[in-house]
Amino acid sequence: MNFPRRFFSFIGPNNTILFIYFILMLVIFGIYGAKFKLDHFKLWSILLSTVLVIYLTTTIAHHIKHKEEEPVSFLVFAWRRLWKFAKDWFPLVALVTIYENLREYTGIIRTDQIDAYLYRADVWLFGVEPTVWIQRFAHPLLTEYFAFAYSTYLSLPLFLGWYLYACRREKEYHTLTTGVILCLCVGYILYLTFPAGPPRFFIPEMFDPPQLIGYFGFYNSMQHRFDAVNPMMYRASFPSLHVGLSSVAFFFAVKYRNAVPLGKVIQCVVGLFAVSLWIATVYLRHHWTVDIFAGWALALGACFTAGWIQKKWPSAG
Repeated sequence: MNFPRRFFSFIGPNNTILFIYFILMLVIFGIYGAKFKLDHFKLWSILLSTVLVIYLTTTIAHHIKHKEEEPVSFLVFAWRRLWKFAKDWFPLVALVTIYENLREYTGIIRTDQIDAYLYRADVWLFGVEPTVWIQRFAHPLLTEYFAFAYSTYLSLPLFLGWYLYACRREKEYHTLTTGVILCLCVGYILYLTFPAGPPRFFIPEMFDPPQLIGYFGFYNSMQHRFDAVNPMMYRASFPSLHVGLSSVAFFFAVKYRNAVPLGKVIQCVVGLFAVSLWIATVYLRHHWTVDIFAGWALALGACFTAGWIQKKWPSAG
């Protein structure tokens, strides 16, 4: 096997996609004079803590299950797995971090927003603006539930990835994470091409929807954080990556329901939160319904492309 094949087999498709995406962003930033910076240290700490927990739990599970095959101490077993784990999980953690830092630059290429077009598309499809119509069902308890569901957009693919990894379904895990990475990369490029903001900043010009209030304060805290960010981040709505990422998780939870123990239970749990999140995007006025359709389309494209890439990628053999 020649060197290029061995090299790409070693680094895998996820690291390759991450590298290409990062180079592309550097080129775009260079052309438009933007300066890339990494902050969001709270996000870094949360992600790294999450990955550490995933590493420890999956390593313990693998050691218990296979200690007869590899009769070594847990520390030796954990050390041997460290490099492979880092290679498997680094692209996902790195891309999520890069994505969260890049969202505020979505106005560097196209400065005009497409919100008016999305509003007209919503009304053309439904005869009403759904983010306004759904407010008749508003209730503080529903608001809190949907705020929580909306916050699970990263948790769902991470949870499913952790479970597949713990069950040693590495092929399935890599296909899932390739889908997530493709969804993030393509989604951000679409942000640059079609900048749009949440309906909650557009509809007050035409309507007077009721103010949403949470029962326990979770929604109020989350909403204050959303509305206090850099205005540039208001352009990161089309497509909805909350819908895209949750749909990727739901797609593979259904696809792999028979491949792992309790797979049908996992499918139901992921499905419940994914559907709740989709409704939350409209209920909380975070997205136009057209954003949701685009998120579904992006997710399906990412899932099928991920499966194709995993099949065609050079193997180590």
